[in-house]
Amino acid sequence: MTTLRKTQTTDIVGVELGLTFNDGTIIPNINTAAITRIILTADSYHLRSITVHYANFEAPTHGEFTGRQTELSLAPGEYFATVEGYLHSNVVSKITFVTNKGRILEPPGQMVFMSSFKWGPFEPGMGLLYFVGKEDGHIRKLKATFGMYADKPDHPRSIVYEKQVSTAPAQLTRFAQSLMSPTVTLLVGADKILFNTSQHVLCRLPFFRAALQGQFREASEQSLTMPEDEPQNIAAMIEFLYTSNYTYQYGTDGDSDIGCPAPALAEGLYHVGVYATAHKYDYDSLAKAALENFVYVLRHLKGMEVMRLWKAAYAENLQLGDIEGHGKLEKFKRYLPKWLKELYTEQRAEVEAMAVEYPLFMSDLLRLLVM
Repeated sequence: MTTLRKTQTTDIVGVELGLTFNDGTIIPNINTAAITRIILTADSYHLRSITVHYANFEAPTHGEFTGRQTELSLAPGEYFATVEGYLHSNVVSKITFVTNKGRILEPPGQMVFMSSFKWGPFEPGMGLLYFVGKEDGHIRKLKATFGMYADKPDHPRSIVYEKQVSTAPAQLTRFAQSLMSPTVTLLVGADKILFNTSQHVLCRLPFFRAALQGQFREASEQSLTMPEDEPQNIAAMIEFLYTSNYTYQYGTDGDSDIGCPAPALAEGLYHVGVYATAHKYDYDSLAKAALENFVYVLRHLKGMEVMRLWKAAYAENLQLGDIEGHGKLEKFKRYLPKWLKELYTEQRAEVEAMAVEYPLFMSDLLRLLVM
């Protein structure tokens, strides 16, 4: 395991304007808060937003997520060793990140500036931890904390310890048992798309355990027909059972250099479907993962795409109350009044139609407005 051995806080740049943010106060565990990716957006003249992803946590977007996007995901052992930037008209107009491997992340566009700052490189092993600052749609004030971790003696991370089960064949692990397990056939959707998977893995879920290990016909045949389910959602559930992750396959027109396109409505709808499937089969950890992904996409959509995504969510019983108190929702709540006003002005008929179809959604929105 690791522990934070040493930190260094930079000087402050910018002015006292806007709302304060401090990622250091919302990181769940600073000892595991390794940055994995940073996303920047910018218009032609100014940096507009910074979003920092950690290994098990994502800080809220600082600034307004608009303009062209660029990002950099870190490789194992890589960290941001240097941060430098420029200010213009009381705004951080440009920021550049350089890793210990020499890779560079900076926003697109031609930036204007009047003064500059540079933080790092410090001593070897010291990388960016988190930001503190002020923002009002632009980054107005900024400082950073860098840190160095020291490894503490522990068991290798590649090993998962598992309590021995005396009744297991040859005292095999659960993973090894899954390889020896009978194969179950699932015929999913109207077209009966065929999935073959391990009975041992699938029976971790109560529904399948009852169906495949009980007195039903499916138990003797080791086959299930699931005409009401969507194949892509069942595929996500099975993948999560094996790997604790699931994959979203976006179209070939995704605009990204690293295989991770900007979030879009189609991705949000996909996560809604996965969430609904997880609830149907009482798979809480998958529901939580789908909810995390849904909120991430929600925060990056605009206009009627937000309304259409919520419409699909409420149809599947995913409601605002399910993500209330979620750290990633704070950005959404902050701009909610402005967003509602613009939305109602531009798409009045569709907003009013949804208010009639899903009155609970509109009451939830109004409740958020007065919180």
